[in-house]
Amino acid sequence: MVRKISPVADYVRVMKTARVPGGEESLAVGHWLEGLLINPPHCGEPVRVLRLVTNGRKALGVFRTTCVVDMRPGAFRTRNSLYELRAQTIPARITLSEEEYKVALARAETLMAAAPGTHDEAEFEAWTLLIEKYEAGDIKD
Repeated sequence: MVRKISPVADYVRVMKTARVPGGEESLAVGHWLEGLLINPPHCGEPVRVLRLVTNGRKALGVFRTTCVVDMRPGAFRTRNSLYELRAQTIPARITLSEEEYKVALARAETLMAAAPGTHDEAEFEAWTLLIEKYEAGDIKD
């Protein structure tokens, strides 16, 4: 059974706030990223974010956590990390170069045939939103 994925959420900031004892270390405590939430946290699934910024630097790509094992208001815990999750408005400092725009178009094209209700469809929607904002002049270099 395929679970319906909710539409793309607001722009979010995800910050690693603690390491889970015994978990495999992947990111340092304090590591943070901002981007469009591809899927909301659900136990047993990784969280995916269309990442635009990591630790203050532009970094276009998809970030994926390990599987979520516990959820709390504004936070979730994976097998190896505790994350804070905050929704916020897309900040004016977000930019996209012509080259990054082309990368976004190419990635969206590969996801166009994604099955309804899948994470790939949700990722396609996130890339499409980013492309639309670029084409509208909201996030140009």
